[in-house]
Amino acid sequence: MTIVRPEASERHHQAAAAGITGPLPARMTGWGWDSGTCDRMGELMIFITAKFKVKPEYADNWPQISAEFTQATLDEPGCLWFDWSRSVKDRQEYVLVEAFRDGAAGAAHVQSEHFKKAQQTLPPYLVQTPKIINFEIQQDDWSELGELAVTGDG
Repeated sequence: MTIVRPEASERHHQAAAAGITGPLPARMTGWGWDSGTCDRMGELMIFITAKFKVKPEYADNWPQISAEFTQATLDEPGCLWFDWSRSVKDRQEYVLVEAFRDGAAGAAHVQSEHFKKAQQTLPPYLVQTPKIINFEIQQDDWSELGELAVTGDG
């Protein structure tokens, strides 16, 4: 598999047109897949990973506390996945892995009523502001991890 860097001058041109100066945001400098190695080219999927540090007294109940927000997000037409995992290292930490079909779907998510409600209802359960990594990538699903291939998949 060949990974190529997106055309830097084009990214900088897009940034300048948007009024962005200095270092480009991560969403504009992420790696892209070479069209010769990936048949899923098209819109840029929004891929997000966020870490939530939950107050100790609420850590065991975080799945129930965030359930309404989670289900409403999963019901969005542009949501590809929205998966919570609990850290094995820190039982107060939950990791959210989410993806949206494209920028419009991501924008619809943060403008939704359930997102606005979560902005009010979820922070009181948290120790600190969640940490986030956000990229736009040219994929629409998970790729196989070939280095750990399972023979006889199916």
